[in-house]
Amino acid sequence: MGRREVMSEPYDMVNSRSSQQDLSHPSGDYQHLGRGEPVSRVAPLPAGQRGAGWDLAGVTALARKLDSLCELSSADQVALSEMPTRRGAAPAGADLVGKGERLDAVRMVVSGWACHYHTLDDGRRQISAFLLPGDFCNPPGGGGDQGLDHGVGALTRVTVADMPPAILASVAEAHPAVGQAMTLAARAEQAVLRRWVVNLGALSGGQRIAHLFCELAARLGSIGMVKAGAFEMPLTQAVLAETCGLSPVHMNRVLQHLRSENLIQLDRRRLTILDEPRLQAVAGFRADYLKLRTA
Repeated sequence: MGRREVMSEPYDMVNSRSSQQDLSHPSGDYQHLGRGEPVSRVAPLPAGQRGAGWDLAGVTALARKLDSLCELSSADQVALSEMPTRRGAAPAGADLVGKGERLDAVRMVVSGWACHYHTLDDGRRQISAFLLPGDFCNPPGGGGDQGLDHGVGALTRVTVADMPPAILASVAEAHPAVGQAMTLAARAEQAVLRRWVVNLGALSGGQRIAHLFCELAARLGSIGMVKAGAFEMPLTQAVLAETCGLSPVHMNRVLQHLRSENLIQLDRRRLTILDEPRLQAVAGFRADYLKLRTA
């Protein structure tokens, strides 16, 4: 990714910069993604904003994620809260983990949105996964001797927490529910990737974006980030187009069609699903592949 000044200020849940474009507008890009050396652009938070253990946001993000997959006890949550962590922040467009980069820790998104992405030789990019609060940037089991085979980039301002792999593994071993939830999280990540392959190869453009909206609603809802069918959606149309394999013009038409059918409402980085059963029917969406307890 391109060299950018990395911020080290308090985190927020979504990028609040007024220049960040949203779904309501057809323009917007992330051309800086994937340009530069495989070096993490995450800056440590100032000493007053970090400590040996979690803060409330870190505990909440990981606990909600894991509890959405396997019910955690209070003892499980206490064990998670006592893990030592390093905290850092990065602006939209920064690499959280560069392609080929090897980390000495498991990096988790605490706030904001990130993605796995691949860059082709001609500069085109393909997003292969969205990362939400509580998701791991790199696999807890390690990325192998060569590091990750893709990049992990921030789509909004992101706060992350780094956890020692050995301690995370020991917590998972001592607390079976935590271990089971982490196993289910890894399985769900692979299932989402397979589902995206099916969507790109077999669904129409309208079905692809409808399915993505249903998937995001289910994932965000499982961690308490959906209210009355509405949730923050800080993604540009350009990002959505590259994710769904559509041109920006086609993406704009699809969004207009979903609006005209009274299926969704977009209002300044906020998406409201107006008729979830109909939207799911359009997409052929069933949430079982997400491995959620409520699915």
